[in-house]
Amino acid sequence: MAEKISVIIPTRNAERQISNLLSTIKSQSIPCEIIVIDSLSIDKTVAVSESYGAKVITIKKEDFNHGKTRNLAAFKSNGDIIVFMTQDALPIDKNCIENLTKPLEQTYIAASYGRQIAHENAKLTEKFARYFNYPETSAIKSAENIKHSGIKTFFFSNAFSAIRKLEFKMLGGFPEDVLMFEDMLFAAKLIFKGFSIAYVPDAKVI
Repeated sequence: MAEKISVIIPTRNAERQISNLLSTIKSQSIPCEIIVIDSLSIDKTVAVSESYGAKVITIKKEDFNHGKTRNLAAFKSNGDIIVFMTQDALPIDKNCIENLTKPLEQTYIAASYGRQIAHENAKLTEKFARYFNYPETSAIKSAENIKHSGIKTFFFSNAFSAIRKLEFKMLGGFPEDVLMFEDMLFAAKLIFKGFSIAYVPDAKVI
């Protein structure tokens, strides 16, 4: 039986982006539950999300926290695998989520993240940063990489990532007492527990 996938997207005034994003998710090669967790948008984000069949959770703007907000949605999801996205990340093709989640078929791989490609009109520095952090070559990262790669071993991004819910719940989700880098801190916990993380360049978002 195929594992169920839930896609979680935190939003705030995402009306300009959300329709295109949700349309792309709905056209993926595998079905996905979509959960939008919205920080009291003052535009049509919620209405548009509901029109695409997304489950919408609303929180106060001041209650937003990168880890806590994602945890709230994740623990209410029905998926065996949780895909985390941001409102400004757009899958490049219909196989994007399938490619991203495929490595999690291996029990030793508990999480994966995709390749981010900068917009054509992005600043040169942003294009370089994306190219440097998201190369064309795939990788499997584990505790064995720490000796040579150091902190880069834990690089992981919730702009487009997937985590198996079993391990996500086992480790208590993302840390909620930090302002940022909840994704990398969780990745470090996974690796220190003996799991591996896959970088999947075939899963591309703009």
